[in-house]
Amino acid sequence: MNAVRAVIVVTLLMPGCTMPWTSAAARQELLGISQQVRLCMPAAELDAIIHSAKTSHLEKVEGGSGTWVLQAPFEIGAGNWILYVKAPGGYVTSVLFRTEDGDHAPPRGAPTDRFTAVGQTCGPA
Repeated sequence: MNAVRAVIVVTLLMPGCTMPWTSAAARQELLGISQQVRLCMPAAELDAIIHSAKTSHLEKVEGGSGTWVLQAPFEIGAGNWILYVKAPGGYVTSVLFRTEDGDHAPPRGAPTDRFTAVGQTCGPA
């Protein structure tokens, strides 16, 4: 009973925080989008994937400079996943998962980082 009260109190005190089942659904939405993204994909295709995705739990954040950012709702403890897709030259060069406070490594259970190979050129030759 005390655990239920604690959840209710935290939910009331921290609007915008998510419950565990919402976090799982948001992570599945992020995974679904990331699986459609290919390295060297044109940014226009990436944009179409992101804008046509059926997402009810994700927030699309303006990343600027050829970076697309999709994030799950905030979780206490900064456990919410964030998907970064970078396409600085108009083509996807990296797909990364991070958390709110962990910008150096993917969160536990997330896919590994994907990068284009060093020296690899995307786009028209």
